[in-house]
Amino acid sequence: MLGLGLGIPHGGFVYDNGLLAVAPGLKLWLKNDTEVTTSKWEDSSGNNNHIIQTNASNRAVLSGDVTDIGGNVHTGGLDFESSESDHYDLDTNGVASGTISVAANSGFCIAVVVSRESSAICTIASGSNGAFQFGKTSPPDPSNSGVFTFTGELPSTTTSEFHFDTGTFGYPAPYLILLNRTAGSSGKFTFMKNGSTLTPDVDDSVNVGTGGNTKGFNINVIGAKEGVSDFFDGMILELAVWNRSLTATEIAGVNSYLQSIHGL
Repeated sequence: MLGLGLGIPHGGFVYDNGLLAVAPGLKLWLKNDTEVTTSKWEDSSGNNNHIIQTNASNRAVLSGDVTDIGGNVHTGGLDFESSESDHYDLDTNGVASGTISVAANSGFCIAVVVSRESSAICTIASGSNGAFQFGKTSPPDPSNSGVFTFTGELPSTTTSEFHFDTGTFGYPAPYLILLNRTAGSSGKFTFMKNGSTLTPDVDDSVNVGTGGNTKGFNINVIGAKEGVSDFFDGMILELAVWNRSLTATEIAGVNSYLQSIHGL
């Protein structure tokens, strides 16, 4: 990863700053293979937005402990089972009800490396006022493997449904998803998979055009819709959230860094 400025020399050593160097201002960074256990995954952004699960029956297992349905072994993250209601709560500075908030008309970016294990509705992150999910449509759409949704509920509810070809979000191979929204009333979305821009199907997609969804939201749960439904089924290998939009250069840097780390 030469040329991205990913390290700071100090005393003869180089400390890897990764995404912090590529696109500063991270609010949450669940860094692959860094301070991750079944009960707690520590935040590498510096904001102490750790995720925890105090109930052992709702904890995911370390992804290095299992092999996915394709026979591939993945490490450095967590493997969630939807049938076991696995999920985690944001724990900011020791406060279990921690929250990352994005106001209406504000930009944001979320980047996540996942490996799904089924076509079930899977929630990456959510809060009482929003969610990021695979396969959540209203009314239900049979091609869940080609749908990604973002819901913002502040000051009112609007859901963006990004419809792509069936199988776009298939399994079990891992892939990198990046969703960026520019600030302001235009609310332009950029949606990317493994560093390439995806264009939603205009016939089926909703609220993804200019100004289609500028609503605010918060995040306080990882792996479930508010901790009670639509549990993630598969592995979350890395997750990063910014409460601002990223520039084209920063987006390219984020994609390059994560693709290199995960061999995508």
